[in-house]
Amino acid sequence: AELLVDDRLYSQALDVLHKIEKLESKFVPGMRLELKVQIRLNNWEQVLVLLQQLEKHDGRESWQAREIRHQAHQYLIERHGKDLNTLMAYWKKVPEDDKLNSRIASMAADAFIALNAGNQAQEVLEMSLTKTWDSELAGKLGDCSSTNPHKQLQQAEHWLLSHEQDANLLLSLGKMCIRLSLWGKAQSYLEASISVQPSAEAHLTLARLLESRGESDAANQHYRL
Repeated sequence: AELLVDDRLYSQALDVLHKIEKLESKFVPGMRLELKVQIRLNNWEQVLVLLQQLEKHDGRESWQAREIRHQAHQYLIERHGKDLNTLMAYWKKVPEDDKLNSRIASMAADAFIALNAGNQAQEVLEMSLTKTWDSELAGKLGDCSSTNPHKQLQQAEHWLLSHEQDANLLLSLGKMCIRLSLWGKAQSYLEASISVQPSAEAHLTLARLLESRGESDAANQHYRL
């Protein structure tokens, strides 16, 4: 099996490994080799199964195994991200600890946002942010079109008490206020975001807001910036 893997004959290697499995179902060296093969074949569902079996044998999870598991979830989120029901069904199966991981939460939120599922994206982000603050995740809150925008704004403003210098959170607050037609408040948040850390997105969002209010000169200045 190892020789076949070295020659990149992965299907044939799996055939041999499955014969070994029939002789001894929990043969650990065989399971470790199969894990390598399944990763190379992008069979991420099987990767997760093998990781779980190896963790039971080892009694604990190594950091390498954790990284592989997170990688598997990211690939599977991308794979299931074309359909909302499929993505929601997969997300329900993801373990709680993995859902709270910033990288996985970020990817899942992006997938839900792309499918116009703002409530689900917001829930993913808020769960992760409650455990560990991450400015990049906070910046995605503003892209979640919630069916309860007032509650969404209230939660974000609560976080602002502890993260008042977070430019991404301020940008998100500006976007939320625009959706609620709180023009003056939106402008204040966007200007605050730019003063902390200027970004193209903040300038563009503010430019569009000013343009919609007929303030062409100020809007053009932010478009240029």
